[in-house]
Amino acid sequence: MTQYRVQLARENRQWAEAEQLQRLQVEETRQQATPFLDNPSVDEERNVIRTLSVSLHELGEIEQTDCVKAYEESLILNEQIDDQVGAATCALNLGNDYKNLSTIRNLEQAAHWYQWALELTSENDR
Repeated sequence: MTQYRVQLARENRQWAEAEQLQRLQVEETRQQATPFLDNPSVDEERNVIRTLSVSLHELGEIEQTDCVKAYEESLILNEQIDDQVGAATCALNLGNDYKNLSTIRNLEQAAHWYQWALELTSENDR
């Protein structure tokens, strides 16, 4: 239900409400994932961590002040569960943010993250 409300707030460009709701979603999924963060051993545990990673990624999509922090945490979680596509997506978005957001613009960092996204991407992934 919360994710639906986030979507509605985003569609209506109510960014503060969308961010607040998404932060609630992140905290809820973080509580579910915390027992598995040190050593996810089965697919079900990896999926709970993936859900947290997706929630953090969505938070990065909404906010501009802490987007780097959200994407970096999501990337770390994706790497932990061997989700290269998810990690590459986070790295790409970090590159975009460092290139496009005037408050954090750093073209060297953008190039670093674009290169990392490329390295994470399979040669077969066009």
